Amino acid sequence: MPPPLFLDIEQVMRLHISMIERYGGTEGTRDVGLLQSAAAMPPMAYGGEYLHTDIFEMAAAYLHHTIPFLTETCGGHRLSSHERHSDRGR
Repeated sequence: MPPPLFLDIEQVMRLHISMIERYGGTEGTRDVGLLQSAAAMPPMAYGGEYLHTDIFEMAAAYLHHTIPFLTETCGGHRLSSHERHSDRGR
């Protein structure tokens, strides 16, 4: 199996801009350093083994670690707000 191709920070930023153009939201990034850290999570490895064991876990890691940026800038605040209220039994 060939090694997976990972997104670099420039690709993540282009996707971010594309989503803002498509769905609306606020341009810019709150903290580029945090976004770089989020984009670096899926390819993380230790001892020659990826921490995320398959392509599905790697894809989920991108979503999990970048969703705070999406919820703040792309109108996803409605979703995260709903989830917070649902967690409290509302």
